[in-house]
Amino acid sequence: MYKAMSFPLLLRGFVVLGVMLMHTTWYFSHAHAESWVTISEMLLDIISLFAVPLVMFVSGYMFISHNRHADYYKWSFFRRMFLSVLSPYLLFSLLYLGGAWFFSNASFTLKQAAYLIITGSSAVHMAFFRALFGFYAIYPLLLRYFNRCRLHHRLHRFIIQVILLQLFWKICNNISCSNQAVILTLEITTFLRYIAYFSFGMLAYIYHKKMLRWIDTHHVLLMTGFILNLILIGGCWFAKYYLHILPLLEFVCFPLNLFLYSIIIAMLFRYACTLESQDSLSKRFMMYLGNYSFGLFLIHIIYMYVGSELLTLLHMSPQQLCFYPLLFIIMLSLSLLTMEALARVSWGHYFIGHVSRL
Repeated sequence: MYKAMSFPLLLRGFVVLGVMLMHTTWYFSHAHAESWVTISEMLLDIISLFAVPLVMFVSGYMFISHNRHADYYKWSFFRRMFLSVLSPYLLFSLLYLGGAWFFSNASFTLKQAAYLIITGSSAVHMAFFRALFGFYAIYPLLLRYFNRCRLHHRLHRFIIQVILLQLFWKICNNISCSNQAVILTLEITTFLRYIAYFSFGMLAYIYHKKMLRWIDTHHVLLMTGFILNLILIGGCWFAKYYLHILPLLEFVCFPLNLFLYSIIIAMLFRYACTLESQDSLSKRFMMYLGNYSFGLFLIHIIYMYVGSELLTLLHMSPQQLCFYPLLFIIMLSLSLLTMEALARVSWGHYFIGHVSRL
């Protein structure tokens, strides 16, 4: 049992570090000078954006590992999964709205607050839940189509289709549009933004050993692809943020991002398998993070703002290199202390979900 749950916990541990790194590097755009610190932060920010794709990859992996026959359950599956995360979703949505009202003087009518909660818009990263609820709804259908493609040896068609579907949604989302029906449709179908990563997670569970062998035999190809894609995406970002030219380059980034983050996920997948066979401090730490991943994902954003304010009081700014590691340490340590405190009270699971005893 311990071995069976260790691999998903390791993957979720990488998710925690990736999400916190992503929100640490959020501040790179605040640095106005084209300095080496800013450029380095920009590259690190590009890499750290693997976190949300990895969340979706792990979700696909976990969905199919626990729900191989969900194609028979249909709406009962959606209801069960939806109710399992409803309490923390509502609590943190209210917490984020309260924080915006208290710290940023934001004001909401009851109708506006209800709309933000229902649409998963109380905070930027709550769009993750919007996507997750979408996968709860379409997973039985997706699983049925996935199984059909497997039986007829057409998985290559399945992979191409989910990749094209994801890219198509990204393109539509980035085209300026004021039509409310179109905007609402894009919000409802947020899950399509990540459907390729989610499907890769399903494939990784079914073809676990084959995937590991493929990664091992194509290590040089993956490293070359990582470096080339990082350089190309970095060039597009530099042109967008500092040269303010060629907005079309943003659309060029979509397939490049897909390749880059898929490569990073493959490398982390391989490394998680290596850690799983060890009895090391790094393995235990990653599993510890993975065990609290749900609560850490929700609460760390609060400490991002707290850390930023503390560092500002100490006269540190995003233009200084030391700002970033200190912000990361503050965010991680305070989040973990909060998790430990909540895990010790009877009502803590409403905030952090159910955690295992390791």
